[in-house]
Amino acid sequence: MSKDLAVLVIHGIGSQQPGFSRPMWDELEHRISGLGHDPDRIAWREIYWADILHPRQEQYLRDANAGNKLDYVRLRRFV
Repeated sequence: MSKDLAVLVIHGIGSQQPGFSRPMWDELEHRISGLGHDPDRIAWREIYWADILHPRQEQYLRDANAGNKLDYVRLRRFV
């Protein structure tokens, strides 16, 4: 079946896991079906890149925290 629309979902910064977009797609699929459209006409793809940058991100946070009284790692995770 050909597709009428392509949707790419790219996560932002933070601790994401593969499959992060599944709840969003489930909700959209439900809404699209509810409007009388076929969700199979949409090509849905997730772009997951956290595993590539995670080690460098953690090293940056350790370096930013070194020699400072503030705990940037804990603060950033809180925010």
